[in-house]
Amino acid sequence: MSNAISLKESFRYMNHLEKNISSLISYIRNTNNSIKVTENHLKSKSNSEVKDEEIDMTNEHTYPNASTVDITFLINQLVDQKLKLSLAIEDSKKNLFLDWKENGINLTLDSGVEYAKKNRDLANNLKCLVDLKPSESKSSGTDYKFNVEGNQVAYKYTIEKKVTIDFDRNIINDLYKKLLNKADTLSTQIESAMLKEIVEFIPIYDIHDSITEIVDKYLANKNNK
Repeated sequence: MSNAISLKESFRYMNHLEKNISSLISYIRNTNNSIKVTENHLKSKSNSEVKDEEIDMTNEHTYPNASTVDITFLINQLVDQKLKLSLAIEDSKKNLFLDWKENGINLTLDSGVEYAKKNRDLANNLKCLVDLKPSESKSSGTDYKFNVEGNQVAYKYTIEKKVTIDFDRNIINDLYKKLLNKADTLSTQIESAMLKEIVEFIPIYDIHDSITEIVDKYLANKNNK
């Protein structure tokens, strides 16, 4: 039975690990989760008729069954899992190539992702040139002249404005479409590659486990050892 999972699932699990690592680090950075607070009310010294009272003022912990040491070692476990997954992903992509050649060389998954992104970015930036259209408009201008009496007077005149395309728009439009088609084809191949179960990795927690469930599972496994 194969222990391989897909790249897409691997990246989702990587994000799941990172999110829980960050949450647990925030938990231990809140030192209130690592201390106990006790108040001893020494009432008897002032009133012999009453007894001293000890009150537990400790804040309620999010994970009451887990000590700070437990949470710290759980974080360490998740960090190790993230490293193992990263190495497994790197190893799985060594022989993964797309069915696309540039300059006679098959693109790898990573180079294909970057190339598709750059092609789509360029196409999006060419869109303003593709949509550019010639236009004509009229407006009024004002100037001054001297009349027969020698006085300076204003007069209005028509301004005709003509905007023309200063490049071969067909060439740009053809490139625009080729770039989008190339990016679409590459994206389809990338998606197919991402679904291949080629990453040799066994997750120790379910991707849908909440952080509380992860803590509980860690404690249960620790206690069973």
